Amino acid sequence: MAPCGHLHFHPRTSLYEDDFSQASIGLQGLFVHEMTHVWQTQNRGRWYLPLMRHPFCSYDYALRPGWTLSRYGIEQQAEIVRHIFLLRAGIHVAGAPPLESYRGIVPFTAEAMP
Repeated sequence: MAPCGHLHFHPRTSLYEDDFSQASIGLQGLFVHEMTHVWQTQNRGRWYLPLMRHPFCSYDYALRPGWTLSRYGIEQQAEIVRHIFLLRAGIHVAGAPPLESYRGIVPFTAEAMP
């Protein structure tokens, strides 16, 4: 969880890791998702997430031609970045389009993507 740009993982849960680089790929994906919320706060301001979050935030998305990351909702943005991370690691993500479909959507990966 990253409600105001800081990550919070309770140390007594199965989601907590001292070092996420040594965690399972699934937990690494969760870390990437939550770090996207940190990035959103850094770029949009401290109150962006609390004001934009609502009970109907959707994690599901469909890639739309010409849309950049900013056109998607806050949870969709985090899922898109998580899916790119997992796909680049060779993990199959059910329902996600192929990696090359994400080209141009996420500006900070444009140069790194094959």
